Amino acid sequence: MAKTALDMPEISTVSSDIDRRAVATGEADMLEVNARSAGTHQATNADRDASFDRTALDSQLERIERSLEDGSWAERDFARLDRHWMPRLVERANQRKDGLDLVFLQRPAEFTDELSRIARDEIPASRYIVGLGDGGMHFAVLDVRQSERGISVLLFEPATLDADAPGMLAFQTDLAIGASAVPNVRCCKLELDLQRSHSECGVFSLFLAKKVHKASDEIEVLHRANLAKDLADVVGKDVIDTLLPATFFKHAQGKRRLEAYLQARPAAETAAVNKKGETLRQRAARTLVSVGGGLRSKSIHLKRLAEYRSLQQSLDGSDALASRLQRDLAAYGSGFAGIDSPPRAAAALSTLAELAAADPATAARHAVARDAHGRHLASRLAELLQRGHLSSLGAACVSLFQLLHRDGWLARTEVVAALLAREKGDAVASLAHAMAGANWPSNAVNHLCALLAALADDDGTRHEIVRRLSMTQTGYAFKQLVLQQSADFYKLVKRANRLNPNPTAIALLRQAGLIPHDRELSRHAADAQARPCGGATDYVALHSALTETIAPEVSRAHAAMIEQARALADSRQAANAHLAAADAQQRVARQQKRLAAATLAEHALDVGNALHTAARERKIAVYEQARAERPAARPARVSLPVPIVAVVSGTPPAANAGPRRQAAAPAQPSVPRRAAADDAVLERRHAELKSFIHEHETAQIEARLRDLKAFRADHEAMKTAESHRAQPLRSGLEPGGDGLRR
Repeated sequence: MAKTALDMPEISTVSSDIDRRAVATGEADMLEVNARSAGTHQATNADRDASFDRTALDSQLERIERSLEDGSWAERDFARLDRHWMPRLVERANQRKDGLDLVFLQRPAEFTDELSRIARDEIPASRYIVGLGDGGMHFAVLDVRQSERGISVLLFEPATLDADAPGMLAFQTDLAIGASAVPNVRCCKLELDLQRSHSECGVFSLFLAKKVHKASDEIEVLHRANLAKDLADVVGKDVIDTLLPATFFKHAQGKRRLEAYLQARPAAETAAVNKKGETLRQRAARTLVSVGGGLRSKSIHLKRLAEYRSLQQSLDGSDALASRLQRDLAAYGSGFAGIDSPPRAAAALSTLAELAAADPATAARHAVARDAHGRHLASRLAELLQRGHLSSLGAACVSLFQLLHRDGWLARTEVVAALLAREKGDAVASLAHAMAGANWPSNAVNHLCALLAALADDDGTRHEIVRRLSMTQTGYAFKQLVLQQSADFYKLVKRANRLNPNPTAIALLRQAGLIPHDRELSRHAADAQARPCGGATDYVALHSALTETIAPEVSRAHAAMIEQARALADSRQAANAHLAAADAQQRVARQQKRLAAATLAEHALDVGNALHTAARERKIAVYEQARAERPAARPARVSLPVPIVAVVSGTPPAANAGPRRQAAAPAQPSVPRRAAADDAVLERRHAELKSFIHEHETAQIEARLRDLKAFRADHEAMKTAESHRAQPLRSGLEPGGDGLRR
């Protein structure tokens, strides 16, 4: 329980000297700081006070770390230390939590002016950590909401009001509310009964203030019930357990208190209370330590260490470093779209590891951030790795996710979603799929399988991982596997393991229950033992490995790849030039051949035309000669007189009597035989000439057809020979061709 100032033992020479100086000079409490400035809450006096320097903080942080190492945390009293640094702790909380707007009040009397300001300025919501001031050593949280019905004030007491200091703080808070004279103000005290130790009220109050901000909707329900007078002035744990979510009880110090809450709220049994996905029971079991023959939880003491380390980072300039690193990461675009080469991927991972050392929460947000298409850091790396780039990039990414999950900054569901595909045929590349296909027998793959095995420590996560691994994926091309069709993770691993066995990786998956029994892989490596596959131990070591080893190696490999691609391009260009020259020569030869053929055809046509003309002229000459000879050979036609009487009477002349009847008729001239012979000769010659002309023209046409057929056959043979000569050279220029490989 919280003690008064007279009961608290001196645990720090620094804080004791501070208190003695304050008393000796007659000053008021030196820790009084006006922290009401909106958003920033700067401690103006504290900034100039030597007690807030880095040396003092380092000394106190060393004491906290030493107490956790040697087990003295259970007896140490850190209440004065928390009161001394509370203004800076509140300031740091406001820097890290947007919209928290937490204000630190040294004593309840200061709440009078704050309440008047809330009513005057109509401020809808405010949040405070209030201490007892000179009246004692205790802290609590005030959450204020203003609506049309009035102002509701909820006092979250980490312990119970039975102790003197908590009761005094609640009483003085009521006095401060009454002194403000603000109407329609109702205050309700909530006894959470989380604190069982005597000096952790400050850290509990800081923790509760953040949870009240995060669970704003649930707290709004309590404020409405308070204004409706459905809540009593003091609400005990029996009622509170049914109203608050499980995250409020993650640091509960009593085992029976935790059991009472889970009994009152059974749904909280399976609720995750941190980014690791742990339930209340799992977290309590992890933080229980044997002290003095019994088990005690040091969860809230670990919380104090985390708060002071965060404060140390803000004092040594880590905030400026984190801001610079965030600007550097912003240059890669949404979802790391700017990662288009292995060197840029190594630089992004190095920046992210450095940011994780300074601000792991921000680094975790960047690590799983997605763009509008769902792509993220791991998917960008998967696109590079499946092309055969260095597996060290995948190993570094897996190490980063492992560290962020180990420290509670990433939940196991977030890590699983980042490493594995979301659905069948997912357009977003899967890092696990790419690493298994491109670099199966490697330490990077073993590290990946070890991380998946560590994540699968409960049935729900195990089933989810198996479901994602069983989904068929498309769009991957792994040259060494000769596998370009769709395949799920198990089929891909079976093909890769057949070529290059990796029994360690399969043993890790099988022993974690991540290989279904109906899969052939479940029968592989039955005798293999899963060996632990370690990665980087912390963010600094990971950043050093990326900066000193991985990034230079990736740059050299990328430069060699670029040089090889340039040489290949030059070879391809030279080969194309050679082919172009050969094609040009062949085109010239073909043109010359076509020209010669055309010339020959024209000559043949001219000869044919000349023969045809000569034959025609000969025919005409023969015809003219025959025509000229025909009148000379043919005798003149003889006209025979016919008696008129015969013509008139119609009787033949022989019927006429008289002396002329006995006279012989003159002989008729006969056509000479030579004339008939000349006509026959002429007709025969004419027929011979026609036959000659026809045969000559037919022979001409057949000769031209033979020439054309021979030309076409030569052309086809030339094309076939050219294709046979060009095929080996072109096949050697292909990326997988034998020519360039030799």
